[in-house]
Amino acid sequence: MRRGLLLQSVILLLMMLILAGLHCGYQYLKDRYETAVSAQPVVLFSTDLTHFEALLEQLENKPYIASYSLVSNADIAESLIKTYNLMPTEELLYDSGLPHMLTLRTMPGSFDRVAHDELMALIKYQGAAIEVEYNETLYRHYLRRLIAVNNAYTYAPWLWCGFICIVALFLRLYFLHRSQGFWKVYQAAGGHQGMKTRSFVIDTLWLCTTPAALTFLAYCLLKMRYQLECTLEPLNLLYGVAACILATLIVATTGAIKKL
Repeated sequence: MRRGLLLQSVILLLMMLILAGLHCGYQYLKDRYETAVSAQPVVLFSTDLTHFEALLEQLENKPYIASYSLVSNADIAESLIKTYNLMPTEELLYDSGLPHMLTLRTMPGSFDRVAHDELMALIKYQGAAIEVEYNETLYRHYLRRLIAVNNAYTYAPWLWCGFICIVALFLRLYFLHRSQGFWKVYQAAGGHQGMKTRSFVIDTLWLCTTPAALTFLAYCLLKMRYQLECTLEPLNLLYGVAACILATLIVATTGAIKKL
């Protein structure tokens, strides 16, 4: 019986570790794609500085704007002079026809499709005087991946908890069936009638809590040693514990204990 309990514990521990891996893997991919979505800046060019001033007023309190930098055409001309060792003339500095440049950097995790469309609408509202340098294809590529990861995470942990419940159910039924011979000998030898129920309750507490506790302990140790970036909350594992409890309740309602 103890070997059966140990085997069940190992199997459920592995399943809890996979559940923890689902949560940490989701956070890793989510952070990666959110960073990729906001990695490239939105670069704007205009010969009229007032358009940028009006745009910045509208973007002042937008949470998806992390920072911005505004470079005038005179600054661009001076940079070109220094880079290519040109003669700094007044015409080159002020009458060169170079545009002003505004660089917008977006906030990871906030620049979703709604924020993107709003930003582009605000830029377009300023008229055709603003030219936009932005790789829409790359943005939509990583946004699709981010949406896919979020959608998968909506269902994957619940499906896995359902699988944990099914596995725990069949494990309990299988090992209860195997213990029938032991309990018959135990009762024939004058053993206490309620001992099998007590043993079932103790085994249930062990199987429902120990795998989750060991998984969370392993996470804490790894986080302290390797500075893991993912965050695993006890609630994430409690869903797995609830799945084991549900399997136990199903076993109890089938009358499998009484048949021992």
